[in-house]
Amino acid sequence: MMAAQKTVTGPIPASEEMSGYKEVREDLPDRIMSMAEKNSEAERKMRLRAQVFQFCDALVQRIFALSAFSIAMYCTYLLAISGHDNAAIAVGSSTAITVVGSFLYREIKVKATREGKSTGLSNPHHGDQA
Repeated sequence: MMAAQKTVTGPIPASEEMSGYKEVREDLPDRIMSMAEKNSEAERKMRLRAQVFQFCDALVQRIFALSAFSIAMYCTYLLAISGHDNAAIAVGSSTAITVVGSFLYREIKVKATREGKSTGLSNPHHGDQA
């Protein structure tokens, strides 16, 4: 005695099933194919929307970071030329540390994501839990 198993994955049934559907109702195979095509198109649109959203999100983050950095550096400049050297050093160094820290944090998260590891760092914006 020999057994065989056939596994079909995806939105379209196996050809034997399709012919069985045709026996039940003539237009069922065409309707199933139409439904599968619509489903596939909807999935492509969702992936495209997600990619566009990710691009816009990253762009807005970079613009905001550049703006905040520029304002902090301008404040550092104003403090330095007005004789508040210690305050200028504090603002400038904290800004530099924050910028470098955020770049390092992002690189660590990207590397961990590629490797499938958890960094133990949480980012509430992306829903990660520590």
